[in-house]
Amino acid sequence: MNEKLLNQVENKYYTGMDIEMSIIFNLRPDVDSTAIRKWAKNVIQVIAGAHGCVKFAFSRNSLDSAQIKLTSWWTTMADWSKFTQSKEWLFILSELRSTFATDINTDIWNFLPMTEEKEVELVVALGD
Repeated sequence: MNEKLLNQVENKYYTGMDIEMSIIFNLRPDVDSTAIRKWAKNVIQVIAGAHGCVKFAFSRNSLDSAQIKLTSWWTTMADWSKFTQSKEWLFILSELRSTFATDINTDIWNFLPMTEEKEVELVVALGD
């Protein structure tokens, strides 16, 4: 993609989210539903107040109900990196590892427009 077109796509469709971070984990079978809901509410409060976090979501794997994904979108990698050093986030991860989850994996993705402008318009028009 040429530089001019790349700039047009970024300027027209850029959402302000450079980084997509996902933590995917399996809930332990013995997890107390009240305790995990309390933990999730804490996660929401901490992430919602974090500098640079644009949005976040919890998802459940449609084929494996024990698999959960927490995805957050960040303005910059620096914002995400600074957040990962916070005592609140470190506590959340510690509690996740010790109490609620197994097989914890992290994925980090960057924004990368790879299509021509008309293709991007079509994708935007279709809602995804």
